[in-house]
Amino acid sequence: MKENGAEISCQLDSVFSSGTPIRLIGKIKVVTMRLASALKRRLVARKIIPPPKGEIRLNCTPQALKSAQVSDQVPDSLENGEWVMILPYEKIEATLDNKHCCGGLEFMPGMRKFCGQKTRILKRANTIFDSRILKMIRVRESYLLEGVICDGRDSFNMEGCDRACFFFWKKEWLRKI
Repeated sequence: MKENGAEISCQLDSVFSSGTPIRLIGKIKVVTMRLASALKRRLVARKIIPPPKGEIRLNCTPQALKSAQVSDQVPDSLENGEWVMILPYEKIEATLDNKHCCGGLEFMPGMRKFCGQKTRILKRANTIFDSRILKMIRVRESYLLEGVICDGRDSFNMEGCDRACFFFWKKEWLRKI
């Protein structure tokens, strides 16, 4: 894939163009949330406060998942832990522009092997730190999926990459189960 004449070999090279810089108030909010999370972890570790209750898991057997109905509509929003199906590549391709992007986010060759699979939402991607320009970027309508990780084999001549980055998925490429 090419962007502005430069070869893109990693989705992280294009994910920043799909977002917008965060304003000062947003930066303060992100830092505050991270500090609160770190403080909470330390208080739990020192047994000053009780640990949070276990995460909610959907009880879904593999047999029930095979026969589950898949929605035809683009979801308004997706929640953490929710089961989704990644659209077949032909349907995803219809959402892509001439740069192979949807809303500025590139669909990478390594993502193709996950098309048609059922998986769960790990979390919604809201912000990402661009270490090249040292700025926080707000990412729109993108999700990280459980176990759907880039190995770099499609981008680096089968040698692969050891970063093990999550792929970013636009909601247009996912359907609720």
